[in-house]
Amino acid sequence: MNITFRVKYSGAVPSDMSFTQRTWNRIMREAWGTVGRYWHRRFRRKHFTTAGAKEYGYRKNNPDYEWVKKYGKIYWGKPVPPAARANLPLVFSGESRRRTKQARITPYAHSKKSGVRVAMNAPALNYWGLAAELTTISAVETQQLILVLDTQIDRLLRRVRRPRTKHIR
Repeated sequence: MNITFRVKYSGAVPSDMSFTQRTWNRIMREAWGTVGRYWHRRFRRKHFTTAGAKEYGYRKNNPDYEWVKKYGKIYWGKPVPPAARANLPLVFSGESRRRTKQARITPYAHSKKSGVRVAMNAPALNYWGLAAELTTISAVETQQLILVLDTQIDRLLRRVRRPRTKHIR
């Protein structure tokens, strides 16, 4: 999952707050890491619910697939898992939902670009555009993620700005 925001900072930088590009990149990586963990902890589960399907605008499944998912046996003769009978979006056996509980969150920051990548190992979601559905973010979530990012950057800038005592010997 890649979350993309356009963040623009403007205004004067206070004289006691001068820091290097390396420090700024470290702040941005830490802030984006928090955003990635927040998304994974708060919003990932909603994608596997019918309420999430309505909010994110998932496309309707093929009626034949829905019938097999609800009543039939899959072609190799095994019974349909109970998770499939619940008719939840992005769920057939429940394996992908279980596998997405683990994520590798990788924030990145360069001089011009910063963001976060949340990688989840769910190979079954690579078909029919399901991975794109899993990574959809609503407008409300976007505002919440921006608020988390802004709060985290503010907290980290205050930590950098905190006066330090230097002992000279």
